[in-house]
Amino acid sequence: MIVKFKYLGLQNDKIENEVEKVEIENNADIQKLIINIKNIYELSDEFFKGCSFMINNRRADLDAKLEDGDYVLIMKALGGG
Repeated sequence: MIVKFKYLGLQNDKIENEVEKVEIENNADIQKLIINIKNIYELSDEFFKGCSFMINNRRADLDAKLEDGDYVLIMKALGGG
């Protein structure tokens, strides 16, 4: 199945802040999507630490199931003062 995702966080040289499409297995969850993205873009586990997720504009946990055509927003928590 095809899932679209967008990463919102600090710019980096491996993943853009654009909507991307990725093919994943049927009945996958966000955790499997993250594994797939890490493999495609050669990212470390640290890259997704502190992230929040939304599926089709609804908050989701890592075990939330995905369906074909879903749009996943990956948001990196930023701090500072």
